[in-house]
Amino acid sequence: MYGPDAWEIYDRLDGSLDPRGPETLLALAVELVTAASVVLDVGCRDATHLIELVQATEASGVGLDPVTRLVEQARAAVTDAGLEGRVQIIEGVMQEMPLPMRPLISSGAVT
Repeated sequence: MYGPDAWEIYDRLDGSLDPRGPETLLALAVELVTAASVVLDVGCRDATHLIELVQATEASGVGLDPVTRLVEQARAAVTDAGLEGRVQIIEGVMQEMPLPMRPLISSGAVT
C-alpha cells in the first residue's frame, strides 16, 4: 500500500510551489486601475484589500459582504482610513447585488 510510488506522491505534495502573496495582486491591480475606475470587491470581509487598492490609486470602490459583523468592521476601517467619500460598503450577497448596472460615480463620489 505504501510503496515507492506513494512516498513519491507525498514528497511532491510536501514541496512548495513558491506561491506569491496578495501584494502581487495589489501591484498588478495598481497598474490597471485608473482614477475613473470603480472597484467592486465581492466578499470584501473587513475591506482591507479594497482600502489598500483605493489608497494606492485614485479609484473609488464598493465592498459587498453578507456578514453583518464584517460589514461593520469594513465601514469602521473605511472611516478610519478617511475614505468615506470614495468607498461604499454594502451588506448583501452577490446574487442580489443592490447596485445598478451603470456607472457608480457621480461628481467623483460613489453614489
